[in-house]
Amino acid sequence: MYSPFPSCQPCQFEEGKKSRVSAAFPSQFPEQKQTPVENLDEALQLLRDKDDTSRFIGLARLKAILDNKKEFLGDSDVIAKCWAAVPTGFLDRLLRAGDQKSNQVVDRDWVISLAVCLLETKTRILQILATLAATAHGSAALLASKSWPVLSQLAVEFPLSFEIINLTFRFAINATGNISGLQPNIHGTLSEWITVFDYHRNVDTIPLFEHVHGLLEYLPKDQASDIPRWLAPLTLRLLESSTTCYENPSKSRYAIVSLSIALMRCYTQSFPSLLYGSSLRMDTTVINKYTTTIKPTTWMFVQLCLVDIRSSIPSLIEGSSRPGYGSTLTHLTACYDLISAFIGFLVDCSDAMSGSDDDSDKLPFSPELLLQIREDISNTCSLTVEYLCDRFQMSQVCGAIPPARPGIRTNQDRLSLVAKTPQSPIMAEDPLVRSQLAMLSLWLREDEGEMLRKEAGSMANVIFGLYGKAPDLRYPLVMILEQFQYNPGGLHHIRYTDGWSILIDDLTSIVQSRAPDRDTVICGLQMVDMMGPVALHAIKEGKSEEEWQPFARIAKRLVAKGPADLLDLKAAIVSLAMELLSRSPPIMSVESAELRKKFFEVPSRLLAARDKMDEATREDMELAAKSFKLQSLGRGR
Repeated sequence: MYSPFPSCQPCQFEEGKKSRVSAAFPSQFPEQKQTPVENLDEALQLLRDKDDTSRFIGLARLKAILDNKKEFLGDSDVIAKCWAAVPTGFLDRLLRAGDQKSNQVVDRDWVISLAVCLLETKTRILQILATLAATAHGSAALLASKSWPVLSQLAVEFPLSFEIINLTFRFAINATGNISGLQPNIHGTLSEWITVFDYHRNVDTIPLFEHVHGLLEYLPKDQASDIPRWLAPLTLRLLESSTTCYENPSKSRYAIVSLSIALMRCYTQSFPSLLYGSSLRMDTTVINKYTTTIKPTTWMFVQLCLVDIRSSIPSLIEGSSRPGYGSTLTHLTACYDLISAFIGFLVDCSDAMSGSDDDSDKLPFSPELLLQIREDISNTCSLTVEYLCDRFQMSQVCGAIPPARPGIRTNQDRLSLVAKTPQSPIMAEDPLVRSQLAMLSLWLREDEGEMLRKEAGSMANVIFGLYGKAPDLRYPLVMILEQFQYNPGGLHHIRYTDGWSILIDDLTSIVQSRAPDRDTVICGLQMVDMMGPVALHAIKEGKSEEEWQPFARIAKRLVAKGPADLLDLKAAIVSLAMELLSRSPPIMSVESAELRKKFFEVPSRLLAARDKMDEATREDMELAAKSFKLQSLGRGR
């Protein structure tokens, strides 16, 4: 294990041993007539000594040997022995020797040049190793070498060692295809990196984050167990770095967010509690113009993501033709995914607090800060809704003609020009749009503010414009639509964007599909729950029953010809159909009356499989069937 020197003070030589140093080289180096020392082992043995003076003499002799015996430079065994013998901490103290004032100016400068010569030698060796690592045989030899951990220990002083390690794993995996066999090596390397950077607390950690992110590509995703020991200290460094000022803030934020989302995808169950929970909670001082406050690092991390979103989204469409637009999209996508994970973590905390008397340990930070961050998330969602509406409008005007005169810059002209930008992906395939919809679907269920729900209702055309374009978009879109039922304006938008017929078609495809997954069935149930308020709102406005007849026909056909499973979903569809038929006016068209008469037997046919229904669904179905039967008998069927 790497064990750096506890001190980095310049070399201290004992007074009584100055003669030994002088014997190695006089104070006036230019006048020194050096004789090459043939005994290399003796020089290396002096370097291995625990005494700095002996090491210094050994270093001087080693330089003389290498200067006079050029054939040693081509001998790999000699270079390897020299590499292992030179102590890194001693070399560091030699470099710091220039900090002390000394009358022996020529000796001091010579010592520094000697140390630099050794550093250049190590750099050349690392360059050779980088070349070897880029081959199948070389990467295998490096991994099998006992000196492999030394590369990790040199990461702070020689960033090239990062590249060597990444190249080694990449070519070893490409050559063997055995990723699982190399995972112990990867975890060991990550542990070494974290240990080294924990010792050097004042160095820039951004290179560490970037190269850890590179190694995570070789680890499996969604790991449920076997939490590595390096994950907690690395998470702590991430949180600390989110409050640190760097020379290049945008690069540092990009590295922090990129590594965080990579860890989130590798350790989906364990990492959110580490990142957002209280186990690694630390406070940091925030100073602004008027006040000084103490904020948890977790709060600062979430704010970093929110601020990046709010500062970039308003100008994102106009900036789609600028260089770096692709990296901005990637960064914002990761920010949205991290906020979604934070919302999920808050929901889990809320569920855990519901059955606990002591709630203080469950919250990631104080209720005051939690209230503030809820407001910030809502404001971020408002900007996101606005962006999605503009982006959808942009996708609709792709064929618009640019303005004839450059001075004209209307909103439609701006969108039409942006729509022609090759960097803008198709909206339904855009990872940023998908992450935005996922975050909105989570937060709209938690936020009870009428203003945000009203704003979300205005994007009904966006939702139904994307609906059906990609199967994995169905779930977040339905989750957003579910919140429309709490806003009359949202119900109105669903009806006047052809949403009713789109939902009916999707329900039909779900019921008729073979073995739909759990999320698909949940979407179907939520669609039915949402369509009820939409229909009742329209009935209150005096709409005719012809609008609901297609739904009743589909419900009848699904029960008669659909698969024998999905009873809960079918029961919900039939219950809604009976509700709509029951609310039709007493004076109906002949077609409507005939449909009601034929539908009278549908509930009984479905209830024949009541033993396969859960209790709540069966009771609701039986109650709706009795009510529909009584109303039908009252109207003479």
